[in-house]
Amino acid sequence: MAENWYYSIDEKNHGPLSFIDMKRLVADHIIQADTLVWNEQLADWLPAQDTEIASLLNGGGMIDVAGRHHCSVCGKNFVQNELIDMNGSLTCAGCKPQMLRMMQSGTSSLGGVTYAGFWIRFGATWLDGFIVGGINLAIGFVLSRVMGEGNANVDIAEFVINVLIGFFYVVVMIATKGATLGQMAVHIQTINADGTTKISWGKSIGRYFAYQLSAILLGIGFLMVAFDSQKRALHDMICSTRVVYTNK
Repeated sequence: MAENWYYSIDEKNHGPLSFIDMKRLVADHIIQADTLVWNEQLADWLPAQDTEIASLLNGGGMIDVAGRHHCSVCGKNFVQNELIDMNGSLTCAGCKPQMLRMMQSGTSSLGGVTYAGFWIRFGATWLDGFIVGGINLAIGFVLSRVMGEGNANVDIAEFVINVLIGFFYVVVMIATKGATLGQMAVHIQTINADGTTKISWGKSIGRYFAYQLSAILLGIGFLMVAFDSQKRALHDMICSTRVVYTNK
């Protein structure tokens, strides 16, 4: 089986990626039958359906051309009775302990990445709130001294500044670093659904407002992380992002 795969969308090439990474992209419907792919064993770029990737397309990302299934952790092929269904993911006996650890910690792994679960993301958000809150308190203190306590304009100015600080903090950090300070502290980051780590400014802005939508809906958008196989919140689904662990 070839490694170092590349794929092309809108005349932009992505890669190199492993076969397991390609499986994840097929499952996310990023790579489709007519998507052009290439590896060192191919003479030219070909539609995915004309390569080994066809086994993923035909089997929903789980069955190869020989009728064997992929372990969701290591990606190796096994006959079905050699795999264990663990919370909806087929796992080989060798990877069972690792899958158990991931399930206990609230994470799942596909395509060489480990998705961050609800509690680790909650911790990062709490840290970010503490940081932004501290900045806002300092600014509020300065404003009250400059403009005078009890001045109605102070409250208006504080509100506007607080909103702007929260906005720019998240947008700038995600667009430039791929993670907020809270995420960095717990070793997680935001990536694109195709596995690339550079988040565009437009997507970072859109994700900020989608995040507000997750909050407005009584927090249900955040709780979706606990039930989604790739640990996506509503704003991740809207903006095609994932939150994963970084290399510590």
